[in-house]
Amino acid sequence: MVSLCNSVGATRIWGEVREAISTGTVAEQDATLLCQIRVFLDSQFKMLAHLPEPSTECLIRSFLTDAIPLAPDREVLDSSDTFKWLSLISICLLTLGFVTGFREIVKERSIFDLERKHGWRIPAYIIAKVAALAVVLLVQVAIFRTTVELGFRLREAFGGDSLVLLYRRSIVLSASMDWIAALA
Repeated sequence: MVSLCNSVGATRIWGEVREAISTGTVAEQDATLLCQIRVFLDSQFKMLAHLPEPSTECLIRSFLTDAIPLAPDREVLDSSDTFKWLSLISICLLTLGFVTGFREIVKERSIFDLERKHGWRIPAYIIAKVAALAVVLLVQVAIFRTTVELGFRLREAFGGDSLVLLYRRSIVLSASMDWIAALA
């Protein structure tokens, strides 16, 4: 019953707002409520610019017919921990890829010079190294992501705050992007 009353009241108010924005100025308004709505909207020029758009009308009609909720089902008060963890994980994996690749390049310098003397081309050598590093990094990223996910699960199991799932990618997508970042 409360939802129906709110919906009827909101429908009435939206009709009056539409009528208020349909006129050009406050001087063209007759009723007191319409004048007040128009005066308010004139002071909120960004809002007034979006109200006549068809997408706004569609969104409000969807809300009024209960096709979409007005508010989300839950509120995220502080998502900074999630962003901190995701940033830290990305930085760690970029560093892991850099250290792994740098070590291989420095270690192979004498072999690279010898192979160039015998006619190996640089692109073939680089492709071979990248392919080998891709396999090594795939294993390292899998171990890293598994450890991190287990750490998050343990944190939740012992009553700690969990990361906001709304801001997280799926484990497969996240591991794939981490592998590509490490490989880069």
